[in-house]
Amino acid sequence: MRVVARDRPLTLIREGVTSMDFETAYRNFVASHVARRSGAAATRIVDGLGYAETLFLKAVWWPMYHHFDGLHPEYQVRDYNKGWRFIDFAYLRGYFRLAMELDGFGPHSRDITRYNFTDACRRQNTLVLEGWQVLRFSFDDVRDNPELCALTIQKHIGSWADADAGWGEASIVEREVVRVTWRTPDPITPQKVADTLHISTASARRYMHHLVEIRWLEPVGGGESRIRTYRIHPSRVRTML
Repeated sequence: MRVVARDRPLTLIREGVTSMDFETAYRNFVASHVARRSGAAATRIVDGLGYAETLFLKAVWWPMYHHFDGLHPEYQVRDYNKGWRFIDFAYLRGYFRLAMELDGFGPHSRDITRYNFTDACRRQNTLVLEGWQVLRFSFDDVRDNPELCALTIQKHIGSWADADAGWGEASIVEREVVRVTWRTPDPITPQKVADTLHISTASARRYMHHLVEIRWLEPVGGGESRIRTYRIHPSRVRTML
């Protein structure tokens, strides 16, 4: 969501961080994302980073990390109608996906129509169903309480970082295989995994073999050539997923 006020000066809230430090990093950040996109997706970054987005980067994100690694502006995702939507900022780190939205008061409350309200609810539900974590910040909080916004982000990322510890060599799909196995009370078959994740049985079997190698799963009965079912490895049963 854009708040246009490009002529208003931005100031840092932390001591010891110069404007030039941020400005240089900001220019490189925008240029790098424009360079890796094309068409409307590139134009969206150039046109979409208005006052609210820049203020968020400068007053909230930059004082926390002093870099923009893993952060993606105007991140493009599919919506429930198979069209495209844009997340104000997406933070991606391995399996973890955090969508951060900036909401101005007018368009998101006072002036919103019934259709737009319903559409916004569907949009957020779609993100959640696709595995996104979602944080929303009002423009007023970004402007007046940036440290509270930063604390919210840090606590949320920190809680997931703790839960994500120990995945090691497991790919994103393999982590989903583990989650499916975890939710199944009985030993699970590759066919069950394939049906649940909409992948081929051969792929499911390959992922499960690798998960055995890195001690996330263990086979149930028989030798390697006769393995039919798998369960969570005993060393992982207390792991938070």
